[in-house]
Amino acid sequence: MEKILEELSINTFFSSYKGFTKLKFDMYGIAKLLLFGRLLNPASKSATIRQNNDYFEPILNDGFNPDNIYDILDEEGIPIA
Repeated sequence: MEKILEELSINTFFSSYKGFTKLKFDMYGIAKLLLFGRLLNPASKSATIRQNNDYFEPILNDGFNPDNIYDILDEEGIPIA
C-alpha cells in the first residue's frame, strides 16, 4: 500500500500542503495511518489513531498528539474518509 501512495505522490502533496499552511503535525502520517487502519482493521478515526503502535513499525513518531486527527479533518480540501 505504501508503494501505491509513493507512486501517486501523495507524500509530496501533503508535504506541499503542510508547508503552505504552516501546520506543525504530520499530515501524511495521519492520512497514511487512517488509510492503513481502514483497510486492515476498520474502526473510528479516533480508534484508528490509537492503533499506531499495533503495526510492526509505528507510522507516526513517538510523542504525536492523537487529537491532531481532528485538526486534519478541519482542513478544507483534504478528503479523509
